[in-house]
Amino acid sequence: MCYLEQAAGEGRQKTLEKAAETARKGLLVTAGDPGLYLVLGKILTALGEIHEAVLAYMDGALGAARKNDGQGTSELVGCALALDSTNRAAVGLAVEVKRSQQDYEGALKVGGKGSRKGRDGKLGLGIEGQVVARHRPAGRSHRVAARGTDCAGDSMGER
Repeated sequence: MCYLEQAAGEGRQKTLEKAAETARKGLLVTAGDPGLYLVLGKILTALGEIHEAVLAYMDGALGAARKNDGQGTSELVGCALALDSTNRAAVGLAVEVKRSQQDYEGALKVGGKGSRKGRDGKLGLGIEGQVVARHRPAGRSHRVAARGTDCAGDSMGER
């Protein structure tokens, strides 16, 4: 994080590149460390490497999930979605995180964002159908379950 603060003026690009290199070296030693992936994602974002930053956040989310760190997992997935809410892998991972936390309304919300903001509109609808079909209350149709979802207050992807 010190690199981000020091990166100003003429040497900003080189400082950030050195910071990214250092974070990657750190990940060789502590593979899967969610904190290092968070730092790497921030550095890559500062460099304008959005796709790579999304991948770093997703790798960090998987590392946090392996450590049963639900809050860290959600935070890192949220960072990835904040950068690119149409990234199929990020949306899919976000839905799975929500489902694993038994937050089916949150999973519907994230999946729905993918369908509204996605290029083809199919991703969110497919995910939404899976979530509703597997976890809807008895006697409720897909349409009613999806329409009745209240998504207010969920922070996933709204950073």
